[in-house]
Amino acid sequence: MTDEECANESKKCISSSPLIIDLQKLSVSNINKLKQKPHPKYSFFGNCNVEQTILQEAEEALSQNFNKSNFNRMEIIGQYNLGFILAKLDNHLFIIDQHAADEKHTFEDLQKTTLINTQKLIQPILLDQICVDEELIIMNHLEIFVQNGFQIDCDSNAPPTKRLKILSRPFSKDTEFGIQGLFFLFFLKLI
Repeated sequence: MTDEECANESKKCISSSPLIIDLQKLSVSNINKLKQKPHPKYSFFGNCNVEQTILQEAEEALSQNFNKSNFNRMEIIGQYNLGFILAKLDNHLFIIDQHAADEKHTFEDLQKTTLINTQKLIQPILLDQICVDEELIIMNHLEIFVQNGFQIDCDSNAPPTKRLKILSRPFSKDTEFGIQGLFFLFFLKLI
């Protein structure tokens, strides 16, 4: 049997029986492990290289990009459990969490309309309540804090946990962001 005949036969088999792939467990490292040592479950065609076909299809599925513009092309099928939208795009079924989609939309609108200003501090605030690891993370990602209105001075000659000082902090309308806002950004970076 040729490779092409083998691939066609495996596609017939796959399309006629349900194949469920847990995308969280399927990662590039797991795919590479399977390539080295094929799983016996997928070796039911003898010399036919079914596992390679399945792995190639899985790799292609995982490498696809989904853009916001794809939402406009989706066909709404219905709603499930008053919280999920079932939609179809080409041959793919999407289950969209309505609440998460609404939060994302609201957040993006807020980002577009909110003007972040920066207030210079008369007295810089020493960030001495953080551990060395947190200090290094902030130092390695200063641009994120600057983009969000914090100006931080980094003194590499100072002892650990005494290197960072906040020189200015962000505000928007009547809301000032202090150290809690900085830590919020810090934890967002870790997630």
